[in-house]
Amino acid sequence: MNGLIVIHNIMKKFNVKDLDQKKLRSLIEIETDSIFNSPKSRGDRNRETIRRAVSQGKPSELYLVEKHGFAFAENLYDDLVINGIYVEVKSWFVQNVKKNMVQFNNRCKGGKWFKAETLLIFTPDKSLENYSFYGMYRWNVNHFERKEMNVEFHDDC
Repeated sequence: MNGLIVIHNIMKKFNVKDLDQKKLRSLIEIETDSIFNSPKSRGDRNRETIRRAVSQGKPSELYLVEKHGFAFAENLYDDLVINGIYVEVKSWFVQNVKKNMVQFNNRCKGGKWFKAETLLIFTPDKSLENYSFYGMYRWNVNHFERKEMNVEFHDDC
């Protein structure tokens, strides 16, 4: 898949308060319940630990849906889709990106449990209110590699 993702009117930063709060809360609860109710997905985590993780990640997904024309993927292990391109979205604290990328790449090597070949990373601040776009990565044989040249930011649309 060599598709170019073009995101119009993207601000490289967003504030969670600019999202539909009712929709965000609903999405967080739905995903929290889904993970918690699956012993394999839940692992040894309690509901609150899962909710915190989902609360950190879901705003970036909703931001791309509300502001940039992405849609939620229907597949269980995929996040978003745009123009037929499946996109995984991660929201990691900036100091954890490198460590999390190693862990994520190792998870992805074991099998194709999701369709995404594109990964977008956002980094939240400690308050989980302000998020910044960190980078775009593409799957390359057995790992994601940074490919920011494949994403275009347009402020003039």
